[in-house]
Amino acid sequence: QTSDGMAGLVGFRQLGLSFLLEHLASASSGCISDAPIATSDEIKLPLVIYSHGYGGNMDMGTYFLRTMASKGMIVAALEHTDGTASSTVLPNGSEQRFDGYLMTGKQQLIRRSTELVEATEFLPKE
Repeated sequence: QTSDGMAGLVGFRQLGLSFLLEHLASASSGCISDAPIATSDEIKLPLVIYSHGYGGNMDMGTYFLRTMASKGMIVAALEHTDGTASSTVLPNGSEQRFDGYLMTGKQQLIRRSTELVEATEFLPKE
């Protein structure tokens, strides 16, 4: 869904060129969802929460984020539901494609900041 959403956003789907990004759908990022966190009483690990840009998605930074995680940082990536993701899956399972007019700029900022705070609720407290 992400590669097709990006293809639509940049105009590839409209030109019949979606195949140019199809390889991204099966490319491995090397990232692990819900990976166990190494613990130590002596070390506090820094947390990085990745917020994609306008028309982006959480997959765009995976190689950079994987490197950060390999250096001892806890990394969380999310896709916003404010219409700025190229494509995202909503909690009800439906797909939401990019729609820059879904919300006003102020509504987008409120939604994004709320989602960033909510992301921390899924992380271990220690």
